[in-house]
Amino acid sequence: AVMMRQRGINIRALNNSWGGANASQSLLNAINEANNAGLLFVAAAGNDGTDNDIAPHYPSSFDAPNLISVANTNRFDELSSSSNFGARTVHMGAPGSSILSTTPNNTYSFFSGTSMSTPHVTGAAALVLAANPNVTVERLRRILLYTGDPTSALANRTITGRRLNAFNAVSAVTEGDTTPPATPGLSIASQNGRAVTLSWTAPGDDGNSGQAVLYELSFTDAATGQNFLLASRSPAAPGTPESVTVNLPYRHPTGTIRLRTFDNAANESVATVSVSAPLAAVDPYIPALSANEALSTGGTRLNFRADDAYRAYTLPFAFPFYGQNYSNVTLSTNGNIYFNGQPGDIDPSSSISELNATRMIAGLWDDIRTDISSRPNDDVYMVQPDANRLILRWQGTLFVGETSVGPEINFELELRRDGTIITRYGNGNTSLNPVVGISGGEPEAYVIDSHTRPRPNPTISLTNAQTVTFAPRPASAGPPLISFNAPSNSVSESQASATLTIIRSGELSGTSTINYATVDNPAAVRCDDTTTAPGVAFARCDYATSIDTVTFAPGQSSQQIQIPIIDDGHVEPNEAFQVTLNNPSPGSGLGAVSSITVTIIDNDVAGAANPVNTTPFFVRQQYLDFLSREPDAGEPWSAILNGSTNPFNTDPNSGSASCDRILVSSSFFGSPEFRLKGFYVFTFYRVAFSERFAEYSEIVADMRAVTGQTPADT
Repeated sequence: AVMMRQRGINIRALNNSWGGANASQSLLNAINEANNAGLLFVAAAGNDGTDNDIAPHYPSSFDAPNLISVANTNRFDELSSSSNFGARTVHMGAPGSSILSTTPNNTYSFFSGTSMSTPHVTGAAALVLAANPNVTVERLRRILLYTGDPTSALANRTITGRRLNAFNAVSAVTEGDTTPPATPGLSIASQNGRAVTLSWTAPGDDGNSGQAVLYELSFTDAATGQNFLLASRSPAAPGTPESVTVNLPYRHPTGTIRLRTFDNAANESVATVSVSAPLAAVDPYIPALSANEALSTGGTRLNFRADDAYRAYTLPFAFPFYGQNYSNVTLSTNGNIYFNGQPGDIDPSSSISELNATRMIAGLWDDIRTDISSRPNDDVYMVQPDANRLILRWQGTLFVGETSVGPEINFELELRRDGTIITRYGNGNTSLNPVVGISGGEPEAYVIDSHTRPRPNPTISLTNAQTVTFAPRPASAGPPLISFNAPSNSVSESQASATLTIIRSGELSGTSTINYATVDNPAAVRCDDTTTAPGVAFARCDYATSIDTVTFAPGQSSQQIQIPIIDDGHVEPNEAFQVTLNNPSPGSGLGAVSSITVTIIDNDVAGAANPVNTTPFFVRQQYLDFLSREPDAGEPWSAILNGSTNPFNTDPNSGSASCDRILVSSSFFGSPEFRLKGFYVFTFYRVAFSERFAEYSEIVADMRAVTGQTPADT
């Protein structure tokens, strides 16, 4: 198809109603070549009724930029019971049940399956291309994915949760919409280990108007660039506060979370936030290889002579695994220990993708049997050397047929009360297709490459192979270290403040304090100057200078601070400023991220009203400028101005001329809170500096320290 395309034949979409369990790098390379040639690759998700996130189906489970994986829906918009699905791997659904199709000898017959669903998507692609032949393969794919109808049966079963709508797709490509959704101010609201709660305000379809169609949240590793889909969901109405909690992928402690917002015409906006997590939470084990150790001998038979079978087993002690304690597990004849019950039909077919999706220990995961009649000593044996160790030893053969005897299997798993896992390998263990590793049921598992057969390479041998140890990573306490949870953040200019998270790690039993301060640009630039320093945010114009102290109580690991954001009404590029941490209390120290860059996402449009002309903006500025704090709930000044017929004092003879902005501002200047506190600090500094006027950044810390109503204000 690529060659035909290169020869000028107008091929734009490929239908692939086929597939199976085996992956092929050469096939993936060919799909990527098709992408480079501008070809859409539509693939059937499969008809096993299984989760492709756990048991992949190829080619539909490949991660390629031009691929759409399609599930089968029926006329009731239900997911067919035979259709494969996958919240991270299957993109959408399309009709595939009782579809009338052509058959030989000029006849028609009804068929069902994802092979019927896939041509619907490919055909819809042809309709879109007929309406706009110049659409790129990237936009074509997005239009098909994001113009479908939301369907409850596909929610959490597919990436988009949508069923194909050909009419919507053709309408989207012809409407000429090039305006993306607004970029939301994505921030980290809280974090507990690898669990990160994100917050933002919902944008619209075009900027902040209309309804966007889909969010995609993903994580990109800072070191490797590896990308993980975390979640997808439908946006709320524009302006609605939204939040979601996601888990950082195991073994990836530092990276960037990306929120992509799509509209029906395939336009997108992207918001990002940097994030990191403690190693003990996100990378909880330290794998190591060592010299081969002899297997245990003797022990108690579990009478587990079977093929592809499971057995519930009670441990002699509570065993910690990925942060949870377990007293009961499920054993498999195929060399595994499962921690969340019987896994279903995935057990015989070992694969890394299935390991990633299952909370388990794969000691030697292969198709093992312990029931050959000519080998009466085959079984799973239990040995307990002491109260803190349990050994489970598999003695069997590799399955090569119902009546044939395959290569001998001998290996064991040792579990220790402290969470350590050890695997040992004895004689035999040849011609294997094994997977060896451990997993918390989410990417990314610990896989021992030397003990795992890389598909589709030939089988490997684990005869007297090296011993593997998975040691729990110690949660090193050490002195309290205080830092921002990420090196960058973003906030929409329309939001009142930027919420920044400061975290404390290490020993948390005591009290710690840390100072923070905005790094203010001292350049003499007017607030309406949008050309002198594009991309630079200025204090008092774009944000309020903020200097204060944060106190962590005993046991407290996270605090949030608010930096007031000022909506200046000027159309300008996104602007950034920095906030730094300094002066940790004795016994505490600065962590890895002592400075954070905050990007203000501009929200202004040409010709829009100046926000300073609105009462809420004006009153808030009086509080920020005079009192260094946000307005009180139910403050009286807005009501005074809203009730005035002459708030801007345009008519001095007006009956309400005395109830104008001048009065309000002078009232703040004359208020006891300002005169006895803020103004006192200002005049005190002037005396201390030999009549030199103090810079605002010099006095704001003390002004914040004394801020708050005085008895005369209440």
